[in-house]
Amino acid sequence: LILSQGDRFFIFNSINKLWIHKSNLIVNKAFVGVHIRRGDKITETNFISLDDYCLEIIRACKLINTKCVYIFTDLKLDGESLKDKLQGYDVELEFLDENGYFHQEYLNLSNDIKASKTLKLCDIVNKLAGSAYFIGSNDGNLSAFITILRNGKYVSDLRNEGLLIY
Repeated sequence: LILSQGDRFFIFNSINKLWIHKSNLIVNKAFVGVHIRRGDKITETNFISLDDYCLEIIRACKLINTKCVYIFTDLKLDGESLKDKLQGYDVELEFLDENGYFHQEYLNLSNDIKASKTLKLCDIVNKLAGSAYFIGSNDGNLSAFITILRNGKYVSDLRNEGLLIY
């Protein structure tokens, strides 16, 4: 199948070069999925502290009786700091961008890199949607989309300086 609709062709043209995310932590275990968005998003919304994420992760882990946590963030330093705070938990970190996602920078990437990042992101979304409990801030598209995929069940929304539990 070949699409001839401009930029969409690059996905099919480079499919054999792409690396798809494969997790080695959680196969059939219940886990808490976490999305932390920083980058250019922190200029648009309220900043949510790592301590708030940590407290909610601990609460969610107790609720579903697990110590497995999967964290996807666009800021590697935040992910590593949160993992350090969660001693005794089995934490897997994932990032596409180590220093924050900035949309203008993304637009300047080659089509091959965009395709690779997009397919990896699709796999991450699938994994987060399959978590037993999801934590994010629904002022970002990714967290909002995962909340929709989960029909709002077992989700914590950390926006607006408070925890909104669905």
